[in-house]
Amino acid sequence: MPGKQSWIALGISIVWALGGCGAIDDPLGDEVLIPPEVREVCEGVLDDAEILSSLMAARVDQFNGYTKSEELQTARQGCTVQVFGSDLGVEECIACKTAILNEVYGP
Repeated sequence: MPGKQSWIALGISIVWALGGCGAIDDPLGDEVLIPPEVREVCEGVLDDAEILSSLMAARVDQFNGYTKSEELQTARQGCTVQVFGSDLGVEECIACKTAILNEVYGP
């Protein structure tokens, strides 16, 4: 069974396959890949690339056995650090991260 690094490499490969690495434009646009519910909650919190990256990271973590509870705890910690020194509120950040995790793990 492959190690954790192999799964991370697989996840990165999938992200590149879905989003490319900037060499060619995505004809569908990121709008197709981001669920409307997530886009609505995350507007002004994360840009499209950050949303897609967060969705993919959550999917890889889910595949690697992390629970939604563990992911929410990590998101809360990250939001506290992320908003330090910015105009973004902790509540908006947590709401966005929760919407992303709900999309991956279910409500």
